[in-house]
Amino acid sequence: MGATKRVSELLMQSLAGNGTRMMACVFGNVVGSSGSVIPLFREQIARGGPVTVTHPEITRFFMTFLRPPADPAGRAIGEAGDIPSGDGTPVKIVDMART
Repeated sequence: MGATKRVSELLMQSLAGNGTRMMACVFGNVVGSSGSVIPLFREQIARGGPVTVTHPEITRFFMTFLRPPADPAGRAIGEAGDIPSGDGTPVKIVDMART
């Protein structure tokens, strides 16, 4: 999955500057989704720990849903398109793990 994400990032960067705005929606950044880090942390806690983090400086932007989505993938794409460039607050994964 990481390689696909990286190829997408490189493709979007190569097309930047020609008047097209692009945004990638990584479904693991939807809080509580099966690809999110939160279910992994919960599983690690249930086993008695430890809660592991790959690197303490990793940050991510997370999306949440105010109501249960009928189609999580479709909703995530739609909501990603509504996020203005530069808005939002990145969250350190290590802070999520501590919480």
